[in-house]
Amino acid sequence: MQIEMVAKALWAKKSIRDDKPVWLPLIWHLRDTMDVCSFLWDHWLGAGQKNDIIAGIKDGNEYLAETLVRFLGGIHDIGKATPAFQTQKGYNNTADLDAQLVDKLEMAGFTGISDFDIRFAGYTHHSLAGEVILQEMGVNKGVSSIIGAHHGRPVGSEGVCQDQMSAYRANYYQTEKLSDVSAIWKEAREYIFDWAIKESGFTSRDDIPELSQPSQVLLSGILIMADWIASNENYFPLIPVEDIDVKDPDRRFGEGIRKWYTVDHVEFTAPGTCGEFYLNRFGFLPRDFQRVIYDRISTIRDPGIIIIEAPMGGGKTEAALAAAEQLAAKTGRSGLFFGLPTQATSNGMFPRVESWLEKVSESYGKRLSIQLKHGKAALNPMMQKLFFKGNVDDDEKDGSVVVNQCQVFPAYAGVIPCDAVDSFL
Repeated sequence: MQIEMVAKALWAKKSIRDDKPVWLPLIWHLRDTMDVCSFLWDHWLGAGQKNDIIAGIKDGNEYLAETLVRFLGGIHDIGKATPAFQTQKGYNNTADLDAQLVDKLEMAGFTGISDFDIRFAGYTHHSLAGEVILQEMGVNKGVSSIIGAHHGRPVGSEGVCQDQMSAYRANYYQTEKLSDVSAIWKEAREYIFDWAIKESGFTSRDDIPELSQPSQVLLSGILIMADWIASNENYFPLIPVEDIDVKDPDRRFGEGIRKWYTVDHVEFTAPGTCGEFYLNRFGFLPRDFQRVIYDRISTIRDPGIIIIEAPMGGGKTEAALAAAEQLAAKTGRSGLFFGLPTQATSNGMFPRVESWLEKVSESYGKRLSIQLKHGKAALNPMMQKLFFKGNVDDDEKDGSVVVNQCQVFPAYAGVIPCDAVDSFL
């Protein structure tokens, strides 16, 4: 019980809200992120993405993959359980709150933390520290590297991790030499690690599997997304600084995920005949070359990259969107990136893709999200209209397309015209 209270003195977030000091203990941010990871696995990832992850796990199956996803959420910020992080000044709070949280640490057993030398703390970002700590605990490099990359930038060379403990040991243990307080830091991190193992569903650290590089990349993406969602204070609010536990964790998660998950996930099914499809999606019958592409893709068992070349105005866009739906059904994907070379061409194509997505939304009875992703997208009148539509609380949410500022539309294997390279959905 004592080490549990020590671990609960560690903070993950702190701020001032309505002139009141608030914080979130590290263990509760890890819980939020673990729960979001689990939700994304169950309700957001497509079957194809899951299969790709499972295929890259040694002796993998769906249960092991989901357990690993939960574990990553529960351990991702273990690098914050270091004096280098715990002595950081806040961006949106007063010096009084910084001092109050340091006092909590002193009282919990981190004696002398208020005198910690912060000059070299910047060399140990908490994502890097997390990878170093996990490697020190014997976690394989495939899994620990995901923690190192969860702020979008992999650590890089193996030597960086090896050098951390020799060059910046005090950033991890408060002192350069073995001491009573350094032992407390180690025990606190061991507690968090054991908690993540148990809560995720593993029985021991020996259950953590080896991963292929493609699985590492996909899992990094899931973790980054989950961390963004769990870090949004509108979904998962901070608590009064006097409290050490959140109230009603199940309700907290339910309310938080409902605020984020305002649009639906589509599991595409094989479309019908070419003529029926084009009439339903685009309002006209296919041209000969569009029919050839559609029928050929229908026979492909293991699709890869498809390149369509045709003169301008020939109908490549419709052929690409049709092919994307076909591939989505075949591979278990559920989203589309449509690339174009300039902002002007992206703006010009945006209504055509939005019209297609409206038809998809109607066919599946789902509320779907679209994003125009270039630097001046917010000035696009159509984006503004869809953004307003997506953030109005209404009762008619089936079969419509919106811009949801909170949701990233899932990626899916699609076809992009050969003259396209840049920007949307």
